[in-house]
Amino acid sequence: MINGCGKIYYGKKNYICDEKREKFDTTEWVAVVWLPLYPIGSYTIAREKREDTISAMARSMIWSEKIIIEGKRPLDKEQVIRTYLKTYIPIALILLLFK
Repeated sequence: MINGCGKIYYGKKNYICDEKREKFDTTEWVAVVWLPLYPIGSYTIAREKREDTISAMARSMIWSEKIIIEGKRPLDKEQVIRTYLKTYIPIALILLLFK
């Protein structure tokens, strides 16, 4: 991802965490300015667990995370719909407030 444009993962489902890593199902998206535009596919991924609580957006801007794709899954339509709703409803409300 360069300047918020490219591929990004959104969503966490079936989250499992141990002392060193976390594993979950997520959806990969084509994003522009960190806004998800089009879902590419859903995957089960694992990554090193971080002790801090920095958001995924901040992590993607600061660190290059090592993500291990453990398996491809059918596109998770529920996760896609939730991602669209969580992203675009707040934007629409903000735009309506300042109209």
